[in-house]
Amino acid sequence: MTEPVHTIPPAAVGNDPTLRRLVPAAFILSLVICALMAYWLWVLRDHRVQFATRQVFQQTSAVREHASVVFKAVDASLLDTVADLRAGHIEPATAHESLRVRLSGGPHVRALSLADAEGRVLVFGAVGNFADSSSEGCIFLSGRSTRPG
Repeated sequence: MTEPVHTIPPAAVGNDPTLRRLVPAAFILSLVICALMAYWLWVLRDHRVQFATRQVFQQTSAVREHASVVFKAVDASLLDTVADLRAGHIEPATAHESLRVRLSGGPHVRALSLADAEGRVLVFGAVGNFADSSSEGCIFLSGRSTRPG
């Protein structure tokens, strides 16, 4: 003899107290998991933003330091050339050559100009041999004396 098949009527499923508690608990658990994932992603994003900010700060600090050294070297060369011009050690026509010699092993400067207090350009020209290179990474400077000479 075969046993009769016991089926659960659909109305009885809705009345099952275990199933009625399990569905909201699963929903709440999935909401908690989603909230934790969102928090974790937010923390990761925040760490990446902080890391990128530190990297940019370090790179800009390095560029700032390099630019400061370059400008100090060029400023010292320009001041020495002006002092030599005032002392009569060099002529204005040879001042550019003096600048070229002073800056030849130094910073990457493509061209320099030297102007007097009235704004007249005394010398202007290329400092190094940059014919085969692009202007990328080069600095164009112009010095102007503010004191009457």
